[in-house]
Amino acid sequence: MNTPYTEGPIKRPLAKRTLRAILGYGVPALVIVLLIVIFMARKAGVDTRRQAELGQDQAAVNVVTYTVAPRDISDRINLPGTLSAWVNLNVVSQVAGEVLEKNARDGAVVKKNEKLAVIDSRKYKNAYDAANASLESALATQQRLTELYREQLASKSDLDAANAAVENYRAAMETAALDLDRCVIRAPIAGIINRVFIEKGQVLAPGQEVAEILQIDPVKVTVGIPESDVPSVRGLEEFTVTIAALGGQTFSGKKHFLSKTADPMARLYDLEILVKNPDARILPDMFARVNVVKKTVENAVVIPLYAVTSNAVHTVMVEKEGMVHRREVTLGITEGFNVEISSGLAFGEQVVVMGQKQVADGQPVNVTRTVTDPEAAMQ
Repeated sequence: MNTPYTEGPIKRPLAKRTLRAILGYGVPALVIVLLIVIFMARKAGVDTRRQAELGQDQAAVNVVTYTVAPRDISDRINLPGTLSAWVNLNVVSQVAGEVLEKNARDGAVVKKNEKLAVIDSRKYKNAYDAANASLESALATQQRLTELYREQLASKSDLDAANAAVENYRAAMETAALDLDRCVIRAPIAGIINRVFIEKGQVLAPGQEVAEILQIDPVKVTVGIPESDVPSVRGLEEFTVTIAALGGQTFSGKKHFLSKTADPMARLYDLEILVKNPDARILPDMFARVNVVKKTVENAVVIPLYAVTSNAVHTVMVEKEGMVHRREVTLGITEGFNVEISSGLAFGEQVVVMGQKQVADGQPVNVTRTVTDPEAAMQ
């Protein structure tokens, strides 16, 4: 059988050809090969040590876990507010004259129609008496002309003039009686006298201030609501008011009015809240903080906010059977140091709340403590 002709030299195994090539170069080439072998051996040793170190890193890490349980959580805002009197009324004199009596005292509690001051009424008494006398005379003239008119001894115009005179004098007498009554200045409302502006012997002019009366039960809290929160606040009726000047005491308040227009400068809508103040401890112009609960989710999945790691996504470490696994979650309402998890966790699962920064996905852990109160994990 004839062997096929093949051009070129017959190919030998690669290893043999390589070895022959190296030997062909002599001792220097052999030294280089030995150095390469030694380098690869050392690199293999380093890799082995690194693997050992990684094995040590995967040792169980001590962690604290939180058992996910149903909790209520609220979306709330805390806003500053100012307190004012429910009614702030300035009492003024409606007639002119000298103050003969000053009954109003700063800080006094007054009832409605209680006497505050008395003004010299002699001029008004004389005007009343004169108007009364003129009215009596006009009534007599009216009666006489009425009888004469019936007997056709007086004209209709004479009777009309007498009737008009009666009405004019009656009006004058009523005005004089009103001025005479106004000489005694009375409290138009019940309340507390905040300031008295007059002194005995002082001559007052019409419209001059006599006293300032406040009604401070209830008091009114005014708070500015941002535009974005108006839809949530519109349906609310109850609020919690905290007053720092009273040692941080909290009071319950009820909505009175939500402004329909915003302040042109601050772009806030005024919300007025009524707070009962029977002991008058709350004073106007005190500062308050109003807790506005916009939304409450009952029986929600709630965990400590510090258990969440946020990068491109929000994740938590979930422990199960001595191992931790990274879990992506969706955040909901945040309240204080707690956050609602709207998806990604279920009741009863164990979330790592301490040590989560020191563990990796799939790493073994040693649970040293399990808590059911988020605040207990910080202790």
